[in-house]
Amino acid sequence: MVNEDAALPFRPLATWAIIAINCAVFLSMVAQGAPLLLPDPSLLVDMGGLTAERAWNGEVWRIASAMFVHGAVWHLGLNMWVLFAVGGLLERVLGRPRYVLLYLLSGGFGFAMSMLTHPGLTVGASGAIFGVTGGLFALAAISRGQRISRVLLSSLTPFVIGTLVIGFLVSFVDNSAHVGGFALGFLLAYGLLGDHPERFAEPGTIVTRPRFAGLSLAAALVLSLGLISLSLKPVFSPSYQVTMGYSALHRGSADKARARADQAAKLAPQDGAVLVLLGRMAELDDDARSARRFYRQALMAFDADDGEEALVKALLAIGGAGTDPFDFDVPTTLGLCEAALDRKGDKPNANLLNNCAWTMVKDDPAAGDPARALVLARRAVSLVLGGSDAASRLSDGQKVAAAAYLHTLATCYARMGDLTEAVAILDRISAEGLDDRPAFRSDRDRFERRRLRERRNLTPPTDTDPDAADKLEGPPRPVAPASPDAGE
Repeated sequence: MVNEDAALPFRPLATWAIIAINCAVFLSMVAQGAPLLLPDPSLLVDMGGLTAERAWNGEVWRIASAMFVHGAVWHLGLNMWVLFAVGGLLERVLGRPRYVLLYLLSGGFGFAMSMLTHPGLTVGASGAIFGVTGGLFALAAISRGQRISRVLLSSLTPFVIGTLVIGFLVSFVDNSAHVGGFALGFLLAYGLLGDHPERFAEPGTIVTRPRFAGLSLAAALVLSLGLISLSLKPVFSPSYQVTMGYSALHRGSADKARARADQAAKLAPQDGAVLVLLGRMAELDDDARSARRFYRQALMAFDADDGEEALVKALLAIGGAGTDPFDFDVPTTLGLCEAALDRKGDKPNANLLNNCAWTMVKDDPAAGDPARALVLARRAVSLVLGGSDAASRLSDGQKVAAAAYLHTLATCYARMGDLTEAVAILDRISAEGLDDRPAFRSDRDRFERRRLRERRNLTPPTDTDPDAADKLEGPPRPVAPASPDAGE
């Protein structure tokens, strides 16, 4: 009698299910307007991406959900291709429940490593996939001397080394998740597979149970649960103290924010993010001189040569990952902007001028400074569109940036009450063929309707009038890309 089930090829259903879930999540993001090729940080966070700031404030589930979120179609494709190639074999030798356990624990362990070393926005399956790869290396170690061991080592070693090298060369790839996932996957698989090594031995091969299999399994479980727990409340980390300090500040608890700032200063007094928080606390105490000093020192700590790059790094470091970092804490942004502009001296940067101007012309009049913003926005536009035929010499990318600068300038004029000039500037965007963005046309029409109302001496729009809410789409920010993966 033939056992038909034994004759059927193995179907890696767990691997297929994981791939299907990842693809479904990405298709859901695309349906919500996510671009195919570039990450959308705010949408990544909405879909379950991991940021230390969110996890440290109670959203611990993101350690699991972030494994199924990807920043772009190429990111999803690369990860799922690798998982499809390596997942089936480990699923077969481990069994589905153990395989899924290894996948999830490796991914969570990788994200825990990431939060401790790189507490920004991180998404993707590569930490878990490196756990699967580590599991196959454990299989090779247990099967040493057999053909399967040689095949696994020869095929997987170049992949692991190549990916880690890319991670060291590319700034937005976080190798800590790769290394963490691989290490835990190896330990866990070594312990799980070591119980019955004869299951995957070649015919006629004499196998022995590997030494330390039980110890390896125990170490994997203790390390994974211990490090994940530690990463959720790393009181020894300056980044944790800074992030929780800003969280306390945003909840209205200035005393708790000061306590966090004091603790952070004890841990790392020269750390850039710590200096930013100290500057914010000095502002809160009306000590403008100390605030300026702390902000200048913070920018130097992040980048001694480029004030714009230092500004973006500072805003991301204090918790701005996953949002527009310029909006994370407006008083801090304004203080850092002034410090960055002082560093630029007589050689201003148009992006820096524009981003600082936009921050100063926020919807909240108490937080912004439209008059100062107008000065900065004029300088930004003059740097890019100073000549009579300047627009014709711009590349497509420069035209998009120039349109954003004009949009900021128009917004400044509107906030200052000169709607005629605001409309004229937005008309210039389309007249010079810079950018046909619908948001710019919508703002132009909104300003025009308000201008006509004022000319007709009609009652000004109320807060319930949709034309009264100038919540405009901000210009593109020169923000460093969020890690599309704590990995690939």
